[in-house]
Amino acid sequence: MRNTIETFALISAASLANQPMILLKKGRELREIADRFFETFQLVPNKILETENIHLASNLVSLGKGFTFVPAIFLRDSFPNKDNNFYVQITDYPLKRELYCCHRKNAYLTEAEQFLIRKLPEILA
Repeated sequence: MRNTIETFALISAASLANQPMILLKKGRELREIADRFFETFQLVPNKILETENIHLASNLVSLGKGFTFVPAIFLRDSFPNKDNNFYVQITDYPLKRELYCCHRKNAYLTEAEQFLIRKLPEILA
């Protein structure tokens, strides 16, 4: 297991052509990112198995059922099977998504919430 995304092995997008994919169901942001990825590179997966949750997708990858996309932040802590799976970064298509921390304007924030908001940029860097 690698500690930072910069140390992951690099593969090209084309290497996922005709591979079995385990994806989140339509309507999920990570699925939309995956669909845009396939469209951008004109790739067609061999088959697509859909699931509601990324942890199940990771378990299915561990069983050798295919490939999936996971956010790098999940690999920093206790993501299931992170030591059993092999993670790579796609060289020619950085999969990115926005993460927001929202709260009601002028709402009371506990000390813990304030601490989290202050630490998020450092945690996500």
